[in-house]
Amino acid sequence: MPSIALLFTMVALMAQDSAKTADWRGWITAGVDAFQHARYSEAISAFQKAADLNPASPIPHLYLGVGWYQRYIPGAESDANAMDSQHAREEFQRALELDPHNWNALVLLGHLFFYEGKLDESRDYYVKAQALDPLNADLWYALGAIACKRGFEGAVARQTGFREAIADFEKAIALDPQHGDAMSFTGLLLRQLGDDAAADRWFERAADVRSENTQAQIARTAPAWGPSATDPDPLLWQWARALWPPPPPPPPPPPPTDHVVEGETASGAAGSAVVSWEPRSAAEREALAPIRVAPAVQEQKLITKVNPAGGGQPLRFVVVIGKDGRIVRETLISGNPRLAQSAVQALRQWVYQPTVLNGTPVEVVTEVRVEFKPAR
Repeated sequence: MPSIALLFTMVALMAQDSAKTADWRGWITAGVDAFQHARYSEAISAFQKAADLNPASPIPHLYLGVGWYQRYIPGAESDANAMDSQHAREEFQRALELDPHNWNALVLLGHLFFYEGKLDESRDYYVKAQALDPLNADLWYALGAIACKRGFEGAVARQTGFREAIADFEKAIALDPQHGDAMSFTGLLLRQLGDDAAADRWFERAADVRSENTQAQIARTAPAWGPSATDPDPLLWQWARALWPPPPPPPPPPPPTDHVVEGETASGAAGSAVVSWEPRSAAEREALAPIRVAPAVQEQKLITKVNPAGGGQPLRFVVVIGKDGRIVRETLISGNPRLAQSAVQALRQWVYQPTVLNGTPVEVVTEVRVEFKPAR
């Protein structure tokens, strides 16, 4: 649901417009509210009324396309699903006819065609979006994803597609040195091309980025994500900038996916990690957030260390160390997730000297590496 400040801004904007404009903006507001509450049919109806009232503007057509696209399920074979995709595509293309330089329309069409498997069309729209925004790292990442998928699917020669994808991913990284996804898939493709040493370097760089981002997420309040309060089209902002096509499987070895372990033991299964916290106000969250400590500094406070048995490559974790000096939370950054359970069981036996700040014990977030004892 839009914030109160954003709703007030929308009301002010509508009051300044003509009666007709206020009407279509009102239907947009109603549609966004329905959309945010997963009432998609209601949202589509509201966006359609906005488009009927203001057919010459690309904005209601983009909203209407987003409404139809939300119902589309990539890969599902049914007439209804195909119609949802067609309706979304028609509205995005209508918006582009009204405004040939509409960045949102270009990106949304590129995304839609990607998941329809129409890679050439997808690439064409992303290239056009890139012409409007040449320094956007995620657009290079999207082009790399397309080239990568074409190589895996045999649409082009395997090596040709992979080399093209690597070049695109490297451009994304040049623009955004913290683009961990581009690093991971650069490593994947180099592995596919037989350059294991270079692949390992990229995997390690990607793990460094994941570690940095995870520690930053835990140690401080994340900045509010979303459009500014002066943006009257928050849903378009969210969709056009948040939906980037991921490169296709298989995932790169070693698995780059984070793995959060809660409780006393790990599940050992690979998965997507989200650090979960109890809902608190921003002030409470900031006051209770752990402080970051460099791994080398924190290691000097280690009193008891247990290495798991069984052999295997080292695993990297971001950990939260409680006020009593014991590890209370772990996030797998790199390594084989099948070894996570035994690694976490060992980590729960590690003991650190408690960290004290201004006379008060505090939680700490840092990175650790778990080494395995050789199998006998």
